[in-house]
Amino acid sequence: FEAIEGLGVAIDGQDIAAGFGKGYDRRGADPGRAPCHNDGFSREFHASIPVALCQDEGAGTTAGALETPALRRLQSAPTETGHTVPVEFDGRRAPLLGLVVTNMLLNIVTLGFYRFWAKTRLRRYFWSNARIGSERFEYTGLASELFLGFLIVIAALTPALLLYAGVSAVGEGDLFLGSVLDVAYLAIFYALAQVAIYRAWRYRMSRTTWRAVRFGLDGSAWRFLGLAFMWSLVVIATLGVAYPYLRIALVRYRVNHSRFGDGPFVFEGSGGDLIGSWLRVFVLAVLAVVLGVVSSPLGTMMFTDGLAEPSILPPILSGVLIVVGLPLGYVWYRVREFRYMVAHTRFGAATFQSRAQARRVVGLALATGAAFLGVMAVVAVVVWIAGGAWLPADSFAAGFSIWHALAIVAIAAGLLAGPILTIVIFRFCLVRHLCRTLTITNIAVVDRVVQSADKGPKRGEGLADAIDVGTF
Repeated sequence: FEAIEGLGVAIDGQDIAAGFGKGYDRRGADPGRAPCHNDGFSREFHASIPVALCQDEGAGTTAGALETPALRRLQSAPTETGHTVPVEFDGRRAPLLGLVVTNMLLNIVTLGFYRFWAKTRLRRYFWSNARIGSERFEYTGLASELFLGFLIVIAALTPALLLYAGVSAVGEGDLFLGSVLDVAYLAIFYALAQVAIYRAWRYRMSRTTWRAVRFGLDGSAWRFLGLAFMWSLVVIATLGVAYPYLRIALVRYRVNHSRFGDGPFVFEGSGGDLIGSWLRVFVLAVLAVVLGVVSSPLGTMMFTDGLAEPSILPPILSGVLIVVGLPLGYVWYRVREFRYMVAHTRFGAATFQSRAQARRVVGLALATGAAFLGVMAVVAVVVWIAGGAWLPADSFAAGFSIWHALAIVAIAAGLLAGPILTIVIFRFCLVRHLCRTLTITNIAVVDRVVQSADKGPKRGEGLADAIDVGTF
């Protein structure tokens, strides 16, 4: 409180705002002033000091009235060690359901134009319901930023798409040219996807604040693409064995260029630590392929000279591995990978720990699938009853038209129910599980963080939205 009084700030309820003039910006900067390292303070004063001090541009020292002995003592105070803080998610499902249904109806009415606002509202819901201790996250992105980014990308991609369509039409029937175009299309799409994912992360982090301090992502999207391309070639050359090295290389680059305020994150993991876990999934994949080859007509001729009667067991085992074994194994690996990545990320002296469980993720997926099947079963019963009631006994043509209409209604119901159930059941429960199993040790180091002058990109993730990758 001595430090707060030294700043001359006004405390109104739980909100505090520094006396820097009028117009406190919700992103942590006063729009009426030239940008400085930090104009933002913690919005809620839960027995914590302000997390950032305004720095004089180019001076490196606390500016003006902020230079007080009390603040110098707070800034140089030793951080508390060994203290663990849980991450919480306390959102409720009913408001989310209402939000998702409203967004979907408005998307239908506006023919998809509303999706930028829908995405922004959905992010604000998830961000605002996640908190560390008593401090909540905030999403400050605007739908207009997403819309502008989308328009710019569409304007840039349209000529390339027209050129591709023209070349395809000219070379129709040419097998060699068609193959070259297909390979070029896949390569360009892969490159655009990697660049889009990185830029989307940069935008989202710059629009995410905690205690009024922005996150950020530096680095180059093109260097990220180079890493992805190089390691993808290694994965192809090793038939998938090097997959953990690809994942770790991309995560290392992204985490090492991430920051909270002016403080950097550091990733210290290695792909070799995960290779043992990945090989278990890899063996399942190899076994499924071998069983599939052996049970094929060509495999039967090769291994039995066509004299033995083909067994039904190998194709059944191969199908079980592909449909059940590989998905379960991959989910197990990704959860294990997530825990490893979290444990090997640090922020100064702050460390992170996750206790996420693969069985919970699998259970969520099964619950979502069961709910979808239940909805579709209800729709099927309603369609059957309605069709039987409206089917004319003496007019097959009229009855056939009614069945067509009811089938369209059933398909529409499935298209609507799928996204709603995915968000309200799977995504909601997954975010809650990942948050509630995450803890942070030595969180007090963030008290030394100051706001970064970089406010991030001015436009949203238009490329990711245009090619539909990494969107949330």
